[in-house]
Amino acid sequence: MAVADTVAPEVEITDGPDDPTEEMSATFEFEADEPVQKYECRLDDEPFEECVSPQNFAGPLSVGVEHVFSVRAADLAGNLGDSATYRWTIEAGAGPSVTIREHPDELTNETRATFTIEAPGAVRIECSLDGGDFDSCSSPISFDVDEGDHEFAARGVNAAGVAGPPARFAWTVDTTPPTVEIKSFDVKTTTAVFEFEPSEDGTVECTLVLSTDPPGVVESDDECASPKSYEGLSEGTAYVFSAVATDLAGNVGEAVEQEVETKTAGVE
Repeated sequence: MAVADTVAPEVEITDGPDDPTEEMSATFEFEADEPVQKYECRLDDEPFEECVSPQNFAGPLSVGVEHVFSVRAADLAGNLGDSATYRWTIEAGAGPSVTIREHPDELTNETRATFTIEAPGAVRIECSLDGGDFDSCSSPISFDVDEGDHEFAARGVNAAGVAGPPARFAWTVDTTPPTVEIKSFDVKTTTAVFEFEPSEDGTVECTLVLSTDPPGVVESDDECASPKSYEGLSEGTAYVFSAVATDLAGNVGEAVEQEVETKTAGVE
């Protein structure tokens, strides 16, 4: 004689999201205490629908409210058990962090600036130039800028619409070439000394050539300092000294020249 089964199955939720969490999707695992004909699941106030374990809700689910997952089972005899429930809350969080991986030099003469941005967990990146509004952007992003000081900022926005703290990078564009002024010079029979001053920090290239056609290079120094001295020159000979400045941004100025002639021994 068959025994009727009137006991409904009990369901246990064995895994679910953290509470609270910033994840806007959710996955649940569950099992019953006996073989079942089917499981039925629902999220919040939605109707029960047939489901299997694991059950995923891709979302994005609402932020800042409590969510309720419910699951119940019907056994092979058709007994439908009470539902097991799981409650959790999704928090907006602080927003994703951003890293600026590639950027211009802090001092440059390039007016085209390109940035590479990393924003793990962000569904959108927003960029701002020189204090302007944050607008959606993609990486890499480039700007044409004028001479002067600039600041770039980038932030990530998560699926909840929360923007994280912006990453910032400041740099200066200098497109103005430097100048050099020859302050003084002293020429004797076989020596010559030149004092000069560049308009800004950087390097100065010094060259001394014979004043002939074509000119003959006596000495060329890619990086010289003032005062610049030359020895062993020919008596009574014409020379041309030139200095060219390069600033820290890489701008090269125009050459400044000074013609001189060494003295002849015994001649006043």
